[in-house]
Amino acid sequence: MKNKNSFIPILLAVVSVNGLGILLKYLDLNSFIILLGFRFHLALVLPFLFVMHLLGTTKFRNEFIDPFYKKNYPYVLSLLLIPSIIFAVLYYIEYINLGDPEYFYEFGLSSLVDLPIYIVWNAPQLLMFYFFLLYAAERKKLKLPVILFAAVLPFAYEFIPLQEGEYDLFGIFTLIITGILTVPLLLRYRNIYWFTIFFFLLFWISILLFGSGSSVLVKIIFASQYSSWEGFFEVNKSIKDYLVPAYVLSAAVMLLFLVLFGKREKAIS
Repeated sequence: MKNKNSFIPILLAVVSVNGLGILLKYLDLNSFIILLGFRFHLALVLPFLFVMHLLGTTKFRNEFIDPFYKKNYPYVLSLLLIPSIIFAVLYYIEYINLGDPEYFYEFGLSSLVDLPIYIVWNAPQLLMFYFFLLYAAERKKLKLPVILFAAVLPFAYEFIPLQEGEYDLFGIFTLIITGILTVPLLLRYRNIYWFTIFFFLLFWISILLFGSGSSVLVKIIFASQYSSWEGFFEVNKSIKDYLVPAYVLSAAVMLLFLVLFGKREKAIS
């Protein structure tokens, strides 16, 4: 990999994405497009264009043909184990209950059937972001802060209010924890296919179960004709804002636990 220690492409990518993202917000335009069903979000796609010429064809080929990590249990446990326990407890104490959302069949049940299609539609942009993060992960110095910088900062513009208003603290927290999740998935459990599936399912599961008012997330992860979804579960108002951050945090805790106490393997030295 050429110039793998250069931080300049990463910095240029972050500055460019946020500059263009803020301009699109100011003009009230979407920061994503949908072509033939495939989703392309500005923060996932544009950074890749700054590093793709530095990766080399061998890197692309090796990541697809021979992924470093070939087991699946870290991903499955992180997505399901602790979150399932937490949500079972919340259901038992009646903080969440089965709901009767609008579009129960058209959106809710059809999303279960269409899951493979949604993964395919989102795969290209997640693969592009994977290679951007991989470039960041191959630095010799300051590896961890650079990965977090590359994983989190391209999305900063989404949380900058153009007019006076409150910051989305829950969204910012979720973004930071998601960025932390990228570290073990690049340095310990690196698998391009599972990376793509893991990050898609992380938000697909939480939104399908508990809903979202974010039209961007709903249109990208689910169907483009909807702008919100109530979720399969009705959630007590006192904890509603905490559920998605808690789900992402629980996945991070499980994955980091496996890193600390699992077999010592490193993808990138």
